[in-house]
Amino acid sequence: MARKSLLPFEQFLRAIERDEVAPVYAFLGPEAYFHDRGIAAVRARLEAMAPDDLDLVYYDGQEDEATGKPPVISAILDDIRMSSLFGGRRMVILRNGSALLVAHGELLERALASLKTENVLVCAAASLRANSKAFKALAQSGVMVECEAPYASPPPWKPNAPPHDTPLAQWIAARGRELGLKIGLPEARLLYDISGTSLNELMNELEKILQSQGPGVVTTDTIEQLAARSGEGSSFVLAEAMGVRDLPRALELLRRLFEGGVQLEGRQVQDPGVIAGFLVSALHRTFVQIARGHGIVRAGGSEDELTRELGVRSPFLPRLRQQMQRWSAPAAQAVLRRLFELDRKLKSGARQRPDEILEEGLVAMAGEPVGRQS
Repeated sequence: MARKSLLPFEQFLRAIERDEVAPVYAFLGPEAYFHDRGIAAVRARLEAMAPDDLDLVYYDGQEDEATGKPPVISAILDDIRMSSLFGGRRMVILRNGSALLVAHGELLERALASLKTENVLVCAAASLRANSKAFKALAQSGVMVECEAPYASPPPWKPNAPPHDTPLAQWIAARGRELGLKIGLPEARLLYDISGTSLNELMNELEKILQSQGPGVVTTDTIEQLAARSGEGSSFVLAEAMGVRDLPRALELLRRLFEGGVQLEGRQVQDPGVIAGFLVSALHRTFVQIARGHGIVRAGGSEDELTRELGVRSPFLPRLRQQMQRWSAPAAQAVLRRLFELDRKLKSGARQRPDEILEEGLVAMAGEPVGRQS
């Protein structure tokens, strides 16, 4: 997509409040949060103009609920052209529209060029080539809005920026302010390191923080406690702590996990054996990554190779580098051997409690010498 021809999302939010309603809005890009919020903003504007006279029609470009197949483009275009059954305006919403729009670009072009109605077409598509007929037809008829997620790493024009000074961290901080939460950029970075970069998920996490503590300052401890309620988040934080040899932090999190349990696949798990096995797996993944990273660096591999071979997204490379500084290749291999022994001990039915076995294991791992670096 040609980014220059797309309106930045924040500008769209300001424009929809003051400008005349366009016949077509296209939300283009992979970030579903912007699709959802954009569609809601158009609907809110139309409802504010005529609250009782808006007819909503929904389509999914991938699958029609009745047939299980993609919808017929002619049905969508007919809904745009026809007057609402109850009078007033009709808002036709097409989600997941990329393939459908590209396949019928010429038909869309003709239909929109001759459109004479107060109805509004709203399309959401993960991608649409700027040279396609569909893109040109939508651009000529209405407003094209960019729906790309903010960068999760410092932008190219700020090469010396700290790892937390990213557009995504700034976005999280801004959304937090809207909710009455004061969250710094380092804390915002930790939040998406744990929860991922989906804006919908991040908004859910901010809502959870608000419900948990109320308005105010959000600390690192708050974010880690929140993460500890989910299996994925808790394992990430614990493995990260061991990755930088922060044993006190790892032991504190371990204690919290065994006392409060974790959420795994939507259910609360209290079984110490299950929790211990889950955490051993998370630690194993982290130290395999460290060991393999050393191998790639020794062979002269680039950061691109680290990203490709290890499946590490570029925003997380500084953290991997830090872990590789804390653990030499031999030390990482020694930890992997200890994890194998821990796993065997947990599964052997030993009389010792799983939390005690893991605690002793973490202390022993932290005692491994750093050794020579790659």
